[in-house]
This record gives sequence, structure tokens and C-alpha cells, in this order.
Amino acid sequence: MAKSKPWRKLRQNWLAGRRSPKFCLLLPEGDLYPRTLFHYACLHFRGDRGNETMKQQFTLNVSPREGTGRSASRRLRKQDRIPAILYGKHTAPVTLSVDGPEFTRLVKAIGDNAALIELTGAGDKPLSILQEVQQDPMTDRYLHVDLHEVKADEKMEINVPVHMSGESTGVKNEAGVLEVASHTLRIRCLPKDLPAFIAVDVTELHVGQTIHIGELKPVPGVVYLGNKNQPVVSCVQPVEEI
Repeated sequence: MAKSKPWRKLRQNWLAGRRSPKFCLLLPEGDLYPRTLFHYACLHFRGDRGNETMKQQFTLNVSPREGTGRSASRRLRKQDRIPAILYGKHTAPVTLSVDGPEFTRLVKAIGDNAALIELTGAGDKPLSILQEVQQDPMTDRYLHVDLHEVKADEKMEINVPVHMSGESTGVKNEAGVLEVASHTLRIRCLPKDLPAFIAVDVTELHVGQTIHIGELKPVPGVVYLGNKNQPVVSCVQPVEEI
């Protein structure tokens, strides 16, 4: 087996735009490759320039956590549980723990999407989104989970992933290449309107053309917060090697 390359920490804007989930995955050939959280089970749907999406809501069982600090966290992990915290704009932070295998299944089910998570065992089953997940870069073991509470009747601002669909005419017939400028888009919506992702159909995209935020088909209940002239994806001529 080839020697593993040194892993690097990557930080990308993601949900809620503050701190980003970050992981380092061990590939079969032995290389360490940095990935963001929702890269395990990517779901793709074809649609018209950004409105065919699938809303997702999941459930996660949580338990109150009394002890804090490194020693208490180590004891939890020995029991195959993960320390967690829930915080929000209107509530004080609550320390929790989640079952390790259940959380692993949740991450795989969410895939490369934005999703709401209903917390069972934490008061009135609050809704939340994954804010940050800490993972051991060598063992892939989950170390800590940050959950951000959202209110069903209150609009939130959040970054959602962009998924390209279709085969660009410029790539297929004009020897062009796709250049993605916006891997996520910041939106404002109610939790019930949260799209799993923004689908961008590039089928009719020719070399020299760009799809901007202002050209995306509206998503019901969703407002794009970026500049309308912000590029999302372009089809360009490949750079010639010198």
C-alpha cells in the first residue's frame, strides 16, 4: 500500500455560514483526502436551472449530558457515544450526547444535502441543522457535534449546496470545460421550505456562457441572498499547456 499523504485541514463555508463541518477520509489506495461533511451519499436530481429539489427532515435521538470537559468526553466515547451541544438564537446552549452508530447512519443518509434534524429526547423535539462536526483525521471517529436550533415559524439564513445536472453542450460538442464558481449558495427561508440543494441544469450551456444567480429558476419560499450577477457555473475553453 502506498504511503498516505499528509492530511490537510480544510474549512469551507457551509450551513449557517459560520463554521464548517470538516473531515479527512482514508481512500482505498491509502491517500488521505479532505472532504466536507455531506460527501458520503451524494443524491443528484435533474431539474430546470435550480428548482427541482428534495426537502429532507431526519430524526436523531439525543440524551442530556451532565459532565463536560475532556475526561467526561472520553468516557462518553468509550461508551460509543458522541458529545454534542445544541444552541440557538433564543435558547441557552444545552449539552447532549448522541449514539455513535446512529449518528453515522444519519450522516450517510443526509449525503451531500442540507437537512433539518428533529431531536428526540431534548425537550419539545426542537428542529436543528448540523453546524459543525469534529472528526479524528486518522481514525475517522466522530469527536463532537454542534447542532444549531431553528424555529419552524422563523426564517433562517443558510448555505445550501449546488448540484449540477445534465451534460453541457459546450463540454459535449465544443471541447469546453465546466468551471464552478459557487459550490454553495446562501438563501433565506422558513425551515419547511429548506431545499436539500439547488439544482442547476447545464445542458444548454455553451462555451463562453455563464449561469448567474439571477438566472436561476425561483424556488418556492426561498430567497437567494447573493448578488444577482454572481456567477454560479461557466463553460470555458480549456487552458492550453505551455
